[in-house]
Amino acid sequence: MTPLATRLFALCGALAGALTVIAGAFGAHALRGRLTVEQLANYDVAVRFQMLFVVGLFAAAWLHGRQPGRVTIAAGLCQLVGMIFFCGALYTLALTVPRHAAVFAPLGGLAAIVGWLLLAWAAIRLR
Repeated sequence: MTPLATRLFALCGALAGALTVIAGAFGAHALRGRLTVEQLANYDVAVRFQMLFVVGLFAAAWLHGRQPGRVTIAAGLCQLVGMIFFCGALYTLALTVPRHAAVFAPLGGLAAIVGWLLLAWAAIRLR
């Protein structure tokens, strides 16, 4: 039987991937001309990075499916937290005026870095 974390990370990755395509299309068609250049740049970075988090979630799912353990669970959770904090902060900066959301971007970036390093550790330990 497939571990729960494998299914969870794959499901989150698939749903986030679909949302990424929707967000990208929305930005390209509905937001052009409505946002400033800076806001649109933040939105575009959020969309691009969200897809990178999708890749990280699928990597965590694959590695956890091959060799379940705490490291792959932590890696997948870091990818989820990183996506929510980093991309969420950038989407908020792009679509609203308040700048206080920017404080969450570095936390999301740090979670992403830790997540990728944990994936590398899990890959090294893979039997």
